Amino acid sequence: MEHLSKCPLCNNNKISKKFDCIDFIVSGKVFGIYQCDNCRLMFTNPRPDDIEINDYYKSDNYVVHAEKKNNIINYLFLVVRKISIKRKFEIVKKYDINKKILDIGCGTGTFLAYCKNKGMEIAGIEPSELARNIALQKYKLNNIYSVKEFNFLHKNYYGIITLWHVLEHVHNIDEYLNNISNLLSKDGTLIIALPNPDSYDAYYYSNFWAAYDVPRHLYHFNKNVIENLLANYNFNLIKVLPLKFDSYYISMLSEKYKYGRIKLIKPFIIGFISNLKARKKNNYSSLIYIFKKKDKE
Repeated sequence: MEHLSKCPLCNNNKISKKFDCIDFIVSGKVFGIYQCDNCRLMFTNPRPDDIEINDYYKSDNYVVHAEKKNNIINYLFLVVRKISIKRKFEIVKKYDINKKILDIGCGTGTFLAYCKNKGMEIAGIEPSELARNIALQKYKLNNIYSVKEFNFLHKNYYGIITLWHVLEHVHNIDEYLNNISNLLSKDGTLIIALPNPDSYDAYYYSNFWAAYDVPRHLYHFNKNVIENLLANYNFNLIKVLPLKFDSYYISMLSEKYKYGRIKLIKPFIIGFISNLKARKKNNYSSLIYIFKKKDKE
């Protein structure tokens, strides 16, 4: 277990604990949420190292990989995912320049399979062997690579690189973002989706907010932090879009964590209020950030 005495992004040694969160999915252990006094990043501390973390994904409740409809929450997740995939593709299509897409943290390949059926040349990076095997067996995707193969992909090649709720899981962000910058074509677009700890549902559920998802989520980015971080890697933020379904799904999970049972009506109300309050400042439960490479001087 890694105990961080400095901010994992800016190395500032002035960090403060905000509150504790429980790992409700796998271990039941308690992890702290800390914040950097300098860059304002919120992060999980202590956290498993890049080998230990694998044990925290081994659960039938981790629906992103398991793809099981064994309860109402998992069923709704998979239903909403079908709708979300179409919207994601519409965003990708708008910024596409060469029909070449790399999806990092692609899971079981559902989104990439959709892109492939729409005529795009696809590739993916996925650390989970289980997920890669599902992508191969279910969708016949044979170009889903492990993280170790990240460095061997074509440089300046992909017109679109996407990370759908992935960056918050990555230990070595510097390595990832440098690789992304090298792989993205000159006029390419980087699309990153992240939970938003400044949303109303995050405020309402506090340390029961499911999108903290400790310790799998190592970082908890708000808009200012992610924009400042990507600026260090030569990216300009050009647009921020909402993921409105997430407020309902996250509220449903949060209610389950807080009260020990699945509810439907109250999470819908909290999700609706969260989306309503988010309209003014675009502080939705999850946000899609669209970046372009800066022109080098």
